[in-house]
Amino acid sequence: MKYVVLFILSLLSIKASTQSLIYNIQDPNAKTEKIFDNGALHVSKMVGSDLRIDSITPNGQIINLKQFPLRQDTLLHGRNVFVGYDYEDGIGVLTTYSLSPDMTYSYQYVRLYKHDDDGNYIFQRDISPTNTSHFIESYLPYWRNDSVMLYGNSNEEGDCHSDVYSVFLNEHAYKLHYKNLSYCGGNKPCFRGGYMIVKRKGVCQCHDQPNEPQGFSAFDNNGIIQSTFEVEKWYFDGFNYLKGVDLKPIDAEHVFGAVADDDDVIRLKNILVTYQNQSSQKWEKLDTILNYGNNQSGNNHTYQIIPFGNGYLAFIGQSATGFAGSTEYYYNTNLRLIELDHNFNEVQELWNSNVNGKTISGTITSDVTATGDTNIYLNIESKIGNSNSFTNSNRFVRIGNPSVVNSSKRKVHDNNFHVYPNPVNDRITIKGLSSGKYQFYNITGMVVKEGEINAEVSNVDVSDLTPGTYIIKTLQNSKTHHTKLIVK
Repeated sequence: MKYVVLFILSLLSIKASTQSLIYNIQDPNAKTEKIFDNGALHVSKMVGSDLRIDSITPNGQIINLKQFPLRQDTLLHGRNVFVGYDYEDGIGVLTTYSLSPDMTYSYQYVRLYKHDDDGNYIFQRDISPTNTSHFIESYLPYWRNDSVMLYGNSNEEGDCHSDVYSVFLNEHAYKLHYKNLSYCGGNKPCFRGGYMIVKRKGVCQCHDQPNEPQGFSAFDNNGIIQSTFEVEKWYFDGFNYLKGVDLKPIDAEHVFGAVADDDDVIRLKNILVTYQNQSSQKWEKLDTILNYGNNQSGNNHTYQIIPFGNGYLAFIGQSATGFAGSTEYYYNTNLRLIELDHNFNEVQELWNSNVNGKTISGTITSDVTATGDTNIYLNIESKIGNSNSFTNSNRFVRIGNPSVVNSSKRKVHDNNFHVYPNPVNDRITIKGLSSGKYQFYNITGMVVKEGEINAEVSNVDVSDLTPGTYIIKTLQNSKTHHTKLIVK
């Protein structure tokens, strides 16, 4: 019996005192390419063999900007089509295809196409990540300066783990060098503060090999490791060994994670894990325990957390799966967007997909973006159906400025405390503290600079810092301030 899953998204009636919904647009297969300060989006999607670039206006109107055919190879089979569009430099469009001479999953190389801004075909390159027998699962293009970097997962034939590879190309897409960034990775890297952050899985047991440590590694532009953060133990009182741990860095001091225990019925969901200076461990339960019946599993999860004002935004939810025979189905997903203060206490719920029992059905992935304290954007992609037959649905949600930005719950900085200029080239001024100390954290949580504050106005030389994003932590008596600083 064919199981049909409906994709129904209902929005919570949001009080005027919190957030206002500006638009909620469903556009299957579209991906966010750029967010503008005025509230507009540019999105891309494939329409047949054409690439289409649309603008979603600040009020939610969709306007087509351009559409042109992309060159494709019809003789080889491709999966995982990714589009890279550079708006800043007008470099054009890159598309990558994971290719195989047959219908197997043993991809032998990436085929990269480049088009100019008007869609004219420029060149094609076939790229292998290594000189070994690795097979490519998926690759994404990423622009960096005058070069192109491809990154993704690669497997040896018959192996049971994925490595994360990067391939560095020049502007003509000729390979400069490649780098194995992480044994047992399997997740795409993120780019924070001038570094590429690669996550290593905590569960990577192949045959008789032990699990690898869970953690992060930060790489520079040349793929050289700069720092590593490892988590050695993952146990939780009263439960079995926690496997399936997933982590995401959110700033210099905190890591966000979701875990599931090793029981077939009880699943532990959406646990907030923070590491103060990578030492003391703190657990905060956003959602607790979910119980499922027989022949079901609940080890999928959806979440993201980003800095927002003086606190954070957390996008959390449960994405359950069930089985009928050997067929897996995706269903019953409840999503929440909540605002947290600087101590990770919940301030308010900004958005909820579950109203009167109506839910988003499917396996969910999401991106959350905030432009200062002005607008919040959700890009929600849902895999609907079952593991043998499913479709993707994409939804774009824009939420307006919260009226609680300056409330006492969010306002943790003193009125007379300032750090300026920001961004900065060589020297900053810390004003409002007559004594205490300061520490600079890089994006991986390492203290890279520290000193004493001994005057109401203190000047700090930052010319020795690598351009990127830092968190300044100042401490006076028992009061702590955190300030995000961009060094140019």
